[in-house]
Amino acid sequence: LSQLTHLDRGSANRSYSFIGLTESESNRKGGTEDVDSQTHKPTPDEVTGKQKNPFPSPEGAKPGMPRNLTVTEISNGFVISWQAPLERANLVQYYVIKYRTDGAWKDLNKGTIRAEETSYLVKNLVGGRTYHFRVLAHSVKSYESSEEVKFPVPARVKHKAITAGVVGGILFFIVAIILSVCAVKICNKRKRRKQEKAYNMVACRITDARNGGQPPGISQVPLKKIVESRTYRDFSLELT
Repeated sequence: LSQLTHLDRGSANRSYSFIGLTESESNRKGGTEDVDSQTHKPTPDEVTGKQKNPFPSPEGAKPGMPRNLTVTEISNGFVISWQAPLERANLVQYYVIKYRTDGAWKDLNKGTIRAEETSYLVKNLVGGRTYHFRVLAHSVKSYESSEEVKFPVPARVKHKAITAGVVGGILFFIVAIILSVCAVKICNKRKRRKQEKAYNMVACRITDARNGGQPPGISQVPLKKIVESRTYRDFSLELT
């Protein structure tokens, strides 16, 4: 109604007629561009819910994409497993696992994973973070990426690591105390042996002085000579 202020209010006998138009029809009448033409058309990946592959394959013969990528928590870490490609699996030379949290993609495995292996154990995932994984199947000149898998690491893993660190520190402290006590006992035992040895040497010297300078165990009284007995051979010769 604010646009009708220009009507002649002074003419009481003049009549007006109005026609209601929709917004799109009004835009067409005014020569403006249709709103529908400005809307974003979704890509096929957006329609299917798949994320864009950040690893475009170079030219060359390449295997099919690895399948069924999963991450499973076990007692001593996390196992990343997958299945070999259905197509051109014979071209696979090795696998590489890629991961990211908030930044760029990085290599997870230090060395290459052989073609016959389809799992990898990782122990250093941080609790409370969300990881994204991809497995790349490499041929001689090219590669193919699996679908991206998102895995949120439970926060209790972080608490578990802290508890393990505390327990390890306590055990190390206990072992250090035990080793220190053993070292002190060994040192005291050696010192005691040295003292006993020195005491025995002094006692031997005192005994030698009392015995007239002769070694202990030798009597000062001269011993009688022992007459050697005749052998059976000598006795038999006398009889003959």
